[in-house]
This record gives sequence, C-alpha cells and structure tokens, in this order.
Amino acid sequence: MRRYIAISSVVVFAACYHGPSIYKFAPVQGPAGIDADLRLRSKTVVQGELLEVRDSSLIVLSDSGRVVSVPVGAIRQGRFGTLGDLIADGVNPESARPSCAISAGSRAV
Repeated sequence: MRRYIAISSVVVFAACYHGPSIYKFAPVQGPAGIDADLRLRSKTVVQGELLEVRDSSLIVLSDSGRVVSVPVGAIRQGRFGTLGDLIADGVNPESARPSCAISAGSRAV
C-alpha cells in the first residue's frame, strides 16, 4: 500500500511541474484577445479584438473603441490573428456555431 502511495505521489508532483510557465503563456503576458478582421455581407468591415464568442454572435472591441456584437450569420469572411480565415464564403445563419478555435482566442476563455 505504501508503495502505491509513493508512486502516486511522484506522479502527482511530476504532473504539477509540466505545462507552460507564466513567462511563455500568452494570456499571462497581457489581457489581449485575438485580432479579428470581419467582412460582413453588408460590405461593412469590423476590425478589432475578439472579446467573446457566443452561440450566434461574436463580441468585438472595434479599433474605434466601441464594443460591438456581430451576428455570425452576417459574416461573409472572418480572419482571426494567426489562426487565419476561419469563416469563409459565408455561414448559414440556421447552423451558425462559432468554431472552438475562435473561442480559444477570445478573452472570455
């Protein structure tokens, strides 16, 4: 029994050591979300920082300093920082569900 406790303790302590350090983990370096460049069906362009991903909309802090809610069904093309184009050629409004990859880049993770 003691042997199992000792082995379990070693495994638990080793697991606590692994993972990104605070010096390399991007969310610790600053509160910024991922950059969003959204081209809407109405020819409007929304650029700024992605704050939150909801079921049917994206919340963006625009470059003009306004917080805007952009319905996913209204997006013709969406480019997200280093992730690239994640919304292309439009999204069916009936099945509009933002990608998990986009959600991981928002502040509201």
